[in-house]
Amino acid sequence: MAAACGHRFFYWRIVRMWRFLYPVSPVFVFARSAGERQLARELGADWAGDSEASPPEPCSAIIDTTPAWRPVLAALERLQPGGRLVINAIRKEAGDREVMAGLSYDRHLWMEKELKSVANVTRADVQADSRQ
Repeated sequence: MAAACGHRFFYWRIVRMWRFLYPVSPVFVFARSAGERQLARELGADWAGDSEASPPEPCSAIIDTTPAWRPVLAALERLQPGGRLVINAIRKEAGDREVMAGLSYDRHLWMEKELKSVANVTRADVQADSRQ
């Protein structure tokens, strides 16, 4: 199962792409507002919750497109062993970066969890991937 946290355009693209590539794998979406969570479910997400909620099961992959650090720490806790968190953001804001001081090896990284950054992925990149 894969999960996404980010903005509306991202939900629309990632849910469609994931459903095409992995039709039987569940998709979970983390979103700040109730309206965004409802939109994610309407687009086909199997579950949608707040960015710090616990999904029905640990995720094998999470893509974060938010400018904040808090969702990064929350996402690392929700990965299954061997899972990958991909951060696709042009920048991360300084406003909440102190939450990263709470990074715990045991809770956030142990069991071969992977953290990867992807720089400058554009809407055109996502659109091209969704056509393949």
